[in-house]
Amino acid sequence: MNGENGAASHVVMLRNTNKGYSFYTTLQIQKEFVQGPLRGLYLNGSYTMGTARSVTDGTSSVATSAWKYTQKVAVNSEELGYSAGSFDGRLLLSAFYTARWGKHGATNFGLVYQRYRPFRFSYCYGGDANGDGQTANDLIYVPANRDEAVGHLVSDGFADNNGNMAGDKDFDEAQAWENAWQAMDKFIEQDAYLSKHRGEYTKRNGAVAPFANQLDLSISHDIIVPQRNGREHKLRFSFNIDNFLNLLNRNWGVSYSQYLGTNGQQYQFLSVTQKPTAANDYTLQYKMTNGLKDIYGNDISLDRTYKTRYRLLLDDAVRYQIYVLSGGIRLQTRRGVTSVTPHLRCRSLRDQDSAAGSLSSSSPMASRSVSLGNAPVAICGIPRAGMKSSVGTERTPKAAASSCSQSMSTL
Repeated sequence: MNGENGAASHVVMLRNTNKGYSFYTTLQIQKEFVQGPLRGLYLNGSYTMGTARSVTDGTSSVATSAWKYTQKVAVNSEELGYSAGSFDGRLLLSAFYTARWGKHGATNFGLVYQRYRPFRFSYCYGGDANGDGQTANDLIYVPANRDEAVGHLVSDGFADNNGNMAGDKDFDEAQAWENAWQAMDKFIEQDAYLSKHRGEYTKRNGAVAPFANQLDLSISHDIIVPQRNGREHKLRFSFNIDNFLNLLNRNWGVSYSQYLGTNGQQYQFLSVTQKPTAANDYTLQYKMTNGLKDIYGNDISLDRTYKTRYRLLLDDAVRYQIYVLSGGIRLQTRRGVTSVTPHLRCRSLRDQDSAAGSLSSSSPMASRSVSLGNAPVAICGIPRAGMKSSVGTERTPKAAASSCSQSMSTL
């Protein structure tokens, strides 16, 4: 409670709605060869399609945040938009092969390919465009033509044809405005979503990132010790590579991301310069961000908009794992520093579900295991001479050994 006479502020009324729906279906085909020359081979293919709509994603912890961070046009409207997790057209192909070497050995090979949309996002104004006091939740209106931009678009940040900027002696504001409109029109036209929705407001999470293609590789070898009771003990050595395509070619397996704005997955290329009020006859004005070509290839934002997962491969995607009985230890090598963590094996490679094999939904080649602890135990790796640690400092074998000794003394 605050304000005069203890008046309340930020009061949010919650109520149910019957808006929103979700429809998905998956087509799947799988085959396991149990005899013949292809014995030990398992193939799986699936394609998921559908859509999901909602009035809010419901990801906030309190009601105020849910109201503030839901992108919409009108302040208190129940506008149906795409759910953040509404992804259409996901293709998953996997192949697993186990070569048995008698009773005491087996080698497993696994490949998983995914083609999917990494995320959805919204086109929003940078600033308060509807007077609700929030600066990162207002969906933009895409001008259908030049006439619809007149009176709303301003020339801020653009020069005239002679290179003069606002404030210069011979500055031609009309020429600068025309240059701003040309930049805005070209940007809209090059974007598949914006160009399709000219003369309309954008939808929440209406735009989608380009398809990403990822191939993950897993190789493991089992040393099998049969028991008299019919069970068997396994010692497994595994080697996993996330995004194997990017290891082969820097232009393969690349995913794109963008972030020009605030508050999550949205893109703000129009910044509010005049908020609509009664004094200005409720006229919204905004400026275009100068220098934009497309949302994935610009250098305007400090965060790079073009990403690859090859770096993750070097940092964290190469693992050596040892499984003993149902429990065991995990040896994880990360830029020359090895840690060992107790863990419990859930299921073997062949026992994984057909949709993803031994792959998790977020990191396809990550093994499904239950952690029994986070602290490293009694083993530290010693990098080669001249190898840089994860923080970028030079570490010699002697320094690494000293660090290892100190780490073990604290266990």
